[in-house]
Amino acid sequence: MECFVCGKQITNRHLCKRHLDILVKMLEKGEGMTLYPNWRHRCLICGEYKDRIIVEYPSIGYFCNRDIMEELDKYNQQRIKKSVDKTKECFVCGKSIKKGNLCKEHLEILVEMLKKGEGILLYPEWKHHCLICGEYKDRIMVEYPSIGYFCDRDIMLEADKYDKVDDE
Repeated sequence: MECFVCGKQITNRHLCKRHLDILVKMLEKGEGMTLYPNWRHRCLICGEYKDRIIVEYPSIGYFCNRDIMEELDKYNQQRIKKSVDKTKECFVCGKSIKKGNLCKEHLEILVEMLKKGEGILLYPEWKHHCLICGEYKDRIMVEYPSIGYFCDRDIMLEADKYDKVDDE
């Protein structure tokens, strides 16, 4: 299966972990919600809209609260079944990394974009969530083309992780 938002290949689910986290946070905070949906607000996963709370994922479509929570349960069940693996994947390329959320190459690109002011959003809206932390308020966002947004705080935290590894 593919993630409905980014098209990433995943097993037995409709949403990848990053986009599932964003939708869960939006649901918890009440962002992008349609409390009284009509037929135009049908969920992309189940096609239903009646008796549901609908969350709009900008420029993608609508997801209902039941499917978001079912996807979260499926993810948690898969996570429990997997053996403990210490490696993570880069948010941009999917390359296995030991620490952080970005590989060194993509972190350097994002740091450079932040320094040069390329792809910067000074006043992000709720639809410009950071792919790492899911936040947007009181942050400067850097748009990585065709991937998404990363906030200045997470970029600097990632850079600090690599600096500590290089120092050792």
